[in-house]
Amino acid sequence: MSRRWCSLLLCLVVCLGPLPVGAMVASEPSLRLREAATRIEFRADHISVALVIDNRTGQSFPARVRLEILNPQDHIRAAANREEIIRPGAHELLVPLSPTLTATLNEVERRRLMWYRLRYRITPTTEAANARMGPIAGYISLSELIAPDVFELRVAAPRLARAGTRYRARAFATHPLTSQPVAGVEVTGEVDFENGERQFILKATGLTDGDGIAALDFELPRELRADDGEIKVKARRGDFQQEAAEEISLNKQASILVTTDKTLYQPGQQLHVRALVFDAARRALANQSATLKIADPEGITVFRATLQTSRFGVASVDWPLSESLRLGDYLLSLELDEEQGGGNHSGQGYAAVRVSRYELPNYVVSVKTDRAYYLPGQSAEVEVRADYLFGQPVPRGHVRVVRETERNWNYREQKWDVEEGEQHEGPADKDGRFTARLDFTDEFADLLKNDYARYRDLTYAAYFTDPTTNRTEQRRFDVRLTRDAIHLYVIEGDQRQSAKLPLQFYVSAAYADGTPAAACDVQIRDGAEAATEDETPERASAPVRQIVRTNRYGVAKVSGLRLEEQEDESEAELYLTIADGKSARAAEFRLNA
Repeated sequence: MSRRWCSLLLCLVVCLGPLPVGAMVASEPSLRLREAATRIEFRADHISVALVIDNRTGQSFPARVRLEILNPQDHIRAAANREEIIRPGAHELLVPLSPTLTATLNEVERRRLMWYRLRYRITPTTEAANARMGPIAGYISLSELIAPDVFELRVAAPRLARAGTRYRARAFATHPLTSQPVAGVEVTGEVDFENGERQFILKATGLTDGDGIAALDFELPRELRADDGEIKVKARRGDFQQEAAEEISLNKQASILVTTDKTLYQPGQQLHVRALVFDAARRALANQSATLKIADPEGITVFRATLQTSRFGVASVDWPLSESLRLGDYLLSLELDEEQGGGNHSGQGYAAVRVSRYELPNYVVSVKTDRAYYLPGQSAEVEVRADYLFGQPVPRGHVRVVRETERNWNYREQKWDVEEGEQHEGPADKDGRFTARLDFTDEFADLLKNDYARYRDLTYAAYFTDPTTNRTEQRRFDVRLTRDAIHLYVIEGDQRQSAKLPLQFYVSAAYADGTPAAACDVQIRDGAEAATEDETPERASAPVRQIVRTNRYGVAKVSGLRLEEQEDESEAELYLTIADGKSARAAEFRLNA
């Protein structure tokens, strides 16, 4: 039986003949492109694409190879159309493209190079091969063909440069796909300044380190006079290179410090002016001509002088004040003369002085309030007292306490323009004391209308007239009105916090006079949905979420606070209450999450 079956099988094989190759390997095409092995090569003068082609026909045949590089808008940026001989087996075909792609791309297109695609089409040109295999075509992303030498170049350089200093630029080489640093990139930098008829060209080289960074240092000469320049950076790794350029401006702004021996002068005194002048590199600017102007409050120049700096950059001048000089604030301005002293620097310096008549007082007026700050419903008792310089009180003087809403110096009329409100006046006792009672009902009514204002300072002036000499001295003072005894402030930082994570922030508490609210308990509750004052008790009855205690600086840290889930997760409202054992005040805030 076995011999009979063997004979039968042998006869079948002889009758049928050998099977065709296509039938034995039906799943393998006779012509295909290995896309995974295809690579792109960037050369200095051209770009080439290496195609790995599998020809399983066992025969060579001519074919037309069409390659195109397409941008994201399907525009052809480089192409090749060549007649090639496709040899049997697997072999590599190197096809150059034109034009040179990297030379025609702008900066924005270079960044989008990885979004470009390679479209290929290989068509046999003989009828027999075309009929048997047909053309093969497809698309490959350039991100899959990118060569290991390819990198993206970025340059960080200061926009302003200073003559006589070191100018440093940094080149960053990163992989365009992974953004990982690329080491071993050769970087060459060139700084070009047009300095009149002379051109300054400075060069520096570097090699990127493991972080993909190369530092380029340029020593700028002190005699540099150009206004603008340019830095060009070229980077190369293998046959791939990138370029970048940035504009540079030369900083010629000088630093000028104008000072006087004091800030308050009387007519008839001498004003001493001194100026220190430094160039942009913070070196003393010697032999520089400058003009000093002094203007009155109306902008009229009352004094002018031309100065010359010493080798240390110092210039000085004196201005004798006349006895008839009008009182007021005077502005001093020093400006460098660009037409003289080299003309390479510019800049201005300013200072202000006050001219006023002042005499030593025979007695001193002092003011004392009964509280450091005042809450709604409270009034103030202000004690005004006058004492001679030798320690004895000024008896039986006349005192006037007045509210000042506005106070300005009138230069034209040489007097103070004061808008006064309520006033209290009367005689002082034998000890030189007078007590004024201030009512803040109207001021508190206006303060409570404003939801954002926590306090308000009122300015008063106390005038005391000595009956023996009929001379008047004054003392100006402020009275603080506040909504709450303790002010709460929440410090969240610049970053938004996630509502899904525990919150962390700081609370700062201080009394209305600025004293830290130390050793105070701060209770944190959930805020109610309503926000009107009538529904404040609903917030106060909410359960306490956390209690923190302020330190001696009035600061407490809140951490580990979790919010309940809510419909709007963009913000959360919390309600804070602080108690110090003497008073309790509340404040609310919105916490961005």
